[in-house]
Amino acid sequence: MNRTARFSVALFILLPLCPAEDFKIQMGVAPGLKFDPPRFHVKPGSRVTIEFFNSDQMMHNMVITAPGARLRVLSASMQMGEAGEKDHYVPDSEEVLWSFPVLKPDSRETLSFEAPGKEGVYQYLCTITGHGYQMYGAMYVSHTGKM
Repeated sequence: MNRTARFSVALFILLPLCPAEDFKIQMGVAPGLKFDPPRFHVKPGSRVTIEFFNSDQMMHNMVITAPGARLRVLSASMQMGEAGEKDHYVPDSEEVLWSFPVLKPDSRETLSFEAPGKEGVYQYLCTITGHGYQMYGAMYVSHTGKM
């Protein structure tokens, strides 16, 4: 086996051991119950770190859902009643993938996770009563970078 062939075989064997890309996102709140940014892109399986800063005068959380689940998760959060506050308005649902607790004004929290391996649009929203009808965005998971 020549030198190039040995290198190609070694690269093929080691490629799965290469670490996935890291994505760090600064998430904030824009006027009018909006997330900033309203959308972002990551590659499947990448390590994602979101630093969420609540610069608003209201409390907010952030819940990342399975594709197509935003309105179901929002509806479930609105049915939590008094338990909502205790559970940070995050319903017990398999469609909730990751969540931030409720953040008071001028506070921040960091969340790290591995992006799903399946390509798709994973929506995020604030599940505090009524906010999620306006306050939502999308994490696009794809190899192409298209949003």
